[in-house]
Formats: sequence, structure tokens, C-alpha cells
Amino acid sequence: MKVHFLNVGHGDMSLLEVDGKKVMVDCCATDENDALSYVRKVFTDKVIDYLIITHPHSDHIKGLKDLVDDGFEIKQIYESGYRDNDNDEEVYKYAIKLFNEKSAKKLKASGNKVNTDYGFDIHCLNSNNDNGYIHYDSLVIKITENGKSVLFTGDSNCEVWKEKIMPAYSNQIGSDILHASHHGSRTFFFCASEEPKEDKPYKEHITGIVPYYTVISSKSNEEKQEDWPPHEGAVEIYTDYTEKKIYITGEKGNVVFELNEESCSVENLTFNEDSMRIVDGRYLRPQTTSVNNINSNYPTTSKSKYMYNPIRNIFSKENAPHRKNPLWPVKETNEVEINATFQTKQGKTSNYYSNGDALPKGGTIQFNAKTDVLGQYKIYWQIVNTGYEAEAAGAKQLRGGFEESTEHNMRREHTQYKGSHMAQAYVTQGGVCVAKSEEFVVNIR
Repeated sequence: MKVHFLNVGHGDMSLLEVDGKKVMVDCCATDENDALSYVRKVFTDKVIDYLIITHPHSDHIKGLKDLVDDGFEIKQIYESGYRDNDNDEEVYKYAIKLFNEKSAKKLKASGNKVNTDYGFDIHCLNSNNDNGYIHYDSLVIKITENGKSVLFTGDSNCEVWKEKIMPAYSNQIGSDILHASHHGSRTFFFCASEEPKEDKPYKEHITGIVPYYTVISSKSNEEKQEDWPPHEGAVEIYTDYTEKKIYITGEKGNVVFELNEESCSVENLTFNEDSMRIVDGRYLRPQTTSVNNINSNYPTTSKSKYMYNPIRNIFSKENAPHRKNPLWPVKETNEVEINATFQTKQGKTSNYYSNGDALPKGGTIQFNAKTDVLGQYKIYWQIVNTGYEAEAAGAKQLRGGFEESTEHNMRREHTQYKGSHMAQAYVTQGGVCVAKSEEFVVNIR
């Protein structure tokens, strides 16, 4: 799957090449951004198999007439079904006319996939709820191929995630790439009925999505109007909960991702530029040269930081109140470090390094503590789980306490919940903790 997030200023327009099909999500093509010329390069036969309009605001539909006038064939349109009888804008009236002419399908939120004929899935997680507010009724679409997924959130707001999406589809929102809602607006985290206190944003949705990359479609900070998104507070939250990197199209230009079964790489493009250049990658290590080479010799230190973003400090007592304080006075006179191996459910074993590539569920990870403490000692393990899946499974699954090694210096755990989790070894002697390992971070997809 290849995903193109186009730099169209304050608006949304994305292209997908997936299983031989061409998909467009929203259409903000104008003479100013020249997005149509880019579409011609990607969809050279001028055929669009699926056009998905998240909601009929002008910055999501203003390019539809130019698209049709340029000769593009649109085979199928999906839309939310939202209507505004008081809207006299020409772009709105044209969009509704096109929807009617093409017998557009009004999607309804469902746990079932929209399409059934191709090798990829389209799921609709929010649609027209008839509440009279266009952002509450914005489509939320997840597109998945070969286990890699992109979540398009349209302009969906905090209220609909809190009241509709999370209660019904919390187990379906996890995605590799997140297209940020409403151009990076604070409305994704702060409900309109509440005071936007920076210390009390709604975060349950973002902790369930935990994307590797987040893309914000908006103008650059220098170009945007006063108080327009992206809003600083929202970008900070996205940064805290995005594993790898955030891209703002107004700053970076077009952003293109290549996703396959083993990797997710990103290329940064600008209009009228034919060459593609890899600038970052989910599996790109400081000591590797190929994005797709996931069997390279990684650095062996447990202090390496790759995927987990330490800025958010999700294992702190503040963010993980279930994490218990040490049971003993801590006087670190010695050292202990953790090495780990991972075994898939098929039995394949490999080394795993702290904060490494996200592991699949259903496997087993074995931690081994190596210490220079002499004489008799005990090793205790602290396991701290985070993320929406572990939380939904119950407080006991978040863990956070201390468990003595039942086998010499070793601990086995299962890769069960998506997100970032932590193991730490404590060596005690005479009722005192004499050595404490670094936090060993395990990422699970």
C-alpha cells in the first residue's frame, strides 16, 4: 500500500494505491495548491475506484468539479450522508449533485468492512449520527492491507470519539499511520462544552491508536491564520503518543508512505518533483542501511531508544499510577542489565533489544538479568503495561508490582497487549536493593 498525503494548505486530500485499486480521501484541489497535477502523476489513467468524502466542508470537497472537468472517472463514492439545507456555497451544491449522480453510498459505522471484493479492508468507524453537527458526523475510515493500516479521522471531534467511537470500536482503532483530525485542531482532545485546560485533555482515543507516524494536513505556522490549527497543545499531545514522527504537510510538503508486510517507510515529496527520497523509516536503525532489512545487527545496549518516545514518559508514576514504588531502600552499589529473546507462536526465536521493533501478539519474551552482585541475592521483576488494550482487560493486567524470579535470574512474559510496556529488574541483598536495571521497553503491535 502506498499513501500520499498532499500538501493542499488548510484542507485534506490523500491518495492511496492499494491492491491495484486507486482511492482518494477528500478532495481539496485548487489552482493555488496545484494538487490536480500531482493526482495526474499518481493516477495516470485518470481512474478513481473509491472516492471517500469524510464530510462536505469546502476544504474537503472544493476540488471535485475540477477533478470531474479534467476527465477523471470516479467509479464509486462513499460519504457520510450529512446534509446542510442552509448551505448555499457552490462547492457544496456541486458535491451533493455529484453524490446523487454517482449514487454515492452513505456509510454507516459498523464493525464490518465496507468492501468485500479486494485484498484490503475499509472500515467505517463513524458516520452521520443525525445530531446536526457536521464534525460530529464526519466519517472516520480505517484502511488496512497486509496488517498495515491508516486511520483517516476527517474532522471528527472529541465528543463523538468519547460518546460513540470508543464505546463501540475501541479495539479497532489501532493504526500504523494516523491522519490527524481537523488539521491538528484542539477539538480532537477538548470538548466544546469544557474549558480547554491543558492538563485535562481527552486521551483515550490517542492511547488506543498509538500510531507510528502522524500526519497533520495544514498550512505552516508562518502561513496559517491566527488561532487556526494546528494548535500547539494538540501537536504536543500527538507528539507524546506518536512512536516515530509527526509530519505537517505545510512544513514538509507532500508526505508519502510505502507500507508492506514487514515495514513502513516514509518519503517526503514536493509538487513537481519526480524523485522520491526516503528520509525516515519505521525499521530504520542508526546502524542499518535498508528500511526493509529487519534482520540487521542492531546495537546491543539496553539504553538504545528507537520506537518508544521518552518525552511522554508513559512509565512515570504520574502517567502510570499502577506502577508501585520499590519495596526496599535503594542503594545502587552494583549493576544489573537485561537481555531478552523473543519466540513467535510458530517457535522462531530471535534476540530483542529494548525499545525495538513492535513484536506480534501471541509470542513469548524471555528476560535474563545479568548482575555483578556476589553471594546470595534475590531478583524481583517489575512489569508495567500501558495502553488501551491492557487497561480494557482490567486493572490487574496493567501490573506494576514486584514478582520474585521463580527461575534463576529469568522472567517469561507473553506479548498480549498492543502498545509499549516495560520490564525492570531489582537485585536485593539483605533487605536492600543493591542494583536496578534500566527500563527495558517492549513494543507490541
